[in-house]
Amino acid sequence: MVSSTSSILLFCIIPIILRLSTAQICQVQCWVLLGYLWARLTHMVYVLGYCRGDLSEESCVNCVNSSSQAIMKNCPNKIAAMSFGDKYQCFVGCSDKNVSMVMGMYPYIILSNTANISINYVNEFDQALLSLAISLVEKASLSPPRSKFATGKNNFTKYENIYALMECIPSIALDGCRDCLQQLVDDYQTCCMRRKGVVIVGPNCMFQYEMYPFFEVTSDPSPPPLPPPVSSASLPPPTNKTINEGMPVSPWCVKPIQTSFINIFPRRK
Repeated sequence: MVSSTSSILLFCIIPIILRLSTAQICQVQCWVLLGYLWARLTHMVYVLGYCRGDLSEESCVNCVNSSSQAIMKNCPNKIAAMSFGDKYQCFVGCSDKNVSMVMGMYPYIILSNTANISINYVNEFDQALLSLAISLVEKASLSPPRSKFATGKNNFTKYENIYALMECIPSIALDGCRDCLQQLVDDYQTCCMRRKGVVIVGPNCMFQYEMYPFFEVTSDPSPPPLPPPVSSASLPPPTNKTINEGMPVSPWCVKPIQTSFINIFPRRK
């Protein structure tokens, strides 16, 4: 069980990262608590939390809470742990080092729908998804630092649309965000092309598309179509990537920590 002091701390840290208006409510409490804990900790723990850009504040808080509980349950006394939340709506990570500096050590997670696009529409689908992906890579990477997020849709038949979402962690630079998202698009082309839904979560960014609306914001107008990509032979994904088909992924843990530290997570009410 964590202390009430630790519980309040995460509630203050998360709004500071995501929503300045909410952060003002607990700003004084945060700095007092941070000073209090810093003076008493012999081994500091870093916690990073952020939510997908389309989530409401309530959905964000719920996702962070559930992710924190999952980490405490599945990764007790570990040197580092991370969770992407329900339906990959948020990220919560903790480490004995600065979390944003050690993100690169975590594996990619790739999930794909088991169903494929109809063979009658593969060219239309490839063209529509590529056009949409190129548009979202640029839109997300050019977004403000605290909201590197983009959504959109594109139709590939008269009655069927592709809905897609891309996002980078708030602290990443423009070029880093663009490169990260482009890598995820490349990974899609080597692992799970033409599936009816794919989620790829990398160390600093994520890419998801579905055949139905799954995000909470209204998408921008569809981008103009581009010529279909040149086909290439499929290559096996790198060994540091985890591929599942329609299966949830548990929080990811690193080896047991040798010295104790405080888990800065809220208690379930």
